[in-house]
Amino acid sequence: MFKLRSLSIILFFCSFLFIIKSYGQQNITDSLRTVIDKKSSDNITLPLYYDIAKQYYLIGKQDSGLIYLKKGLAVAELTKNKEWYCKIGLRIGLFYALMSDADSANKYLEVAEPYKMGILNDTILAYYINPKAIVAINKENYEAGASYTIKT
Repeated sequence: MFKLRSLSIILFFCSFLFIIKSYGQQNITDSLRTVIDKKSSDNITLPLYYDIAKQYYLIGKQDSGLIYLKKGLAVAELTKNKEWYCKIGLRIGLFYALMSDADSANKYLEVAEPYKMGILNDTILAYYINPKAIVAINKENYEAGASYTIKT
């Protein structure tokens, strides 16, 4: 009798936690969609589309995430934002790969390919050069700090 009662209590708490987690994920996507409707610029829209798709990925709804990623890709192409075009293209390729659609995955991975190295180089330079500038400025070597900043 004791085992049955403790088992039922454990099952109750597990189901309760599952319901809370499922509801919480949906709230995040609802909130992000609300912000998109009230957006003020495309610089805000692109990360929002990306984040909504990521939330759908976390709850196992890649097809819903793809809808928002494709909207984001269209905005990135329209605004000529190559960083987000690459990021979103890579994410779409990943979603299609997870859905076992190799042809579509390759199509979107190839879309992002020309931009990938440029974005990677910019990111590496920002992490490498900017900290050197900060260190030089903190040591009151302003000339060296300025030269590192100019290189970026």
